[in-house]
Amino acid sequence: MVIVAIAFLSGALLYTLFGEYPFLLAALQTADARAMVLLNFNGGIVADRFFYGYSQMKTWLPLVAVLAGYTLVWHQGSWRDRFLLLVIIAAMLTFTDQLSSGFIKPLAARPRPSHNLVLAPMLHYVNGYHGGHYGFVSGHATNICCLVTFLSYIYRNKIMRAVLVLFAVTICYSRIYLGVHYLGDILCGALLGITVARLVITVCPSRLLQRHDRCPMGVVAVWVATITVLLLV
Repeated sequence: MVIVAIAFLSGALLYTLFGEYPFLLAALQTADARAMVLLNFNGGIVADRFFYGYSQMKTWLPLVAVLAGYTLVWHQGSWRDRFLLLVIIAAMLTFTDQLSSGFIKPLAARPRPSHNLVLAPMLHYVNGYHGGHYGFVSGHATNICCLVTFLSYIYRNKIMRAVLVLFAVTICYSRIYLGVHYLGDILCGALLGITVARLVITVCPSRLLQRHDRCPMGVVAVWVATITVLLLV
């Protein structure tokens, strides 16, 4: 409820601000369009295959399974606490998904660049994918940045954190490469996801958030293997 209230108040503030100073919204939209044209390009067959596959959530099911396994095995609490931690993570991501895609997108009603009549013909698309009509904020960016922020708190190893950050940044950029999100959609979604994760970390019982200094090499191996497959197959 606190997060919903914050999102509502922030939206009301922005609505009032842009209502009083419409040139600010126009300037932001112009900057977003220019950034989109700059960042979206035709990278060829390999890049198309890579970013299209990287953006698909089903691609990362093996990584999710390995992460869940490490979370269960490395946690030193009871099995009840271990499964409760997984439930909290799942509930957190369900919330961010509904907040971004079910609440904010229809409320903001900002068309994706792929549905912008002026900008759309200038962009590169892959496999005819244009996404739904509205794109603010990016659900991918919200969910991934929320998960990565939460996991980075648990796994303090520098290698693991670097992998998580690269994983999130690449997914976020893939949405721009595919032509379905502005940079502003990504940045605002990422900020929302990070905020939700930090709030959950704050209120979550300390016994559940056991922190690890070791690097879960299985996670790194699956991430590298998935990237290799996307590039070669």
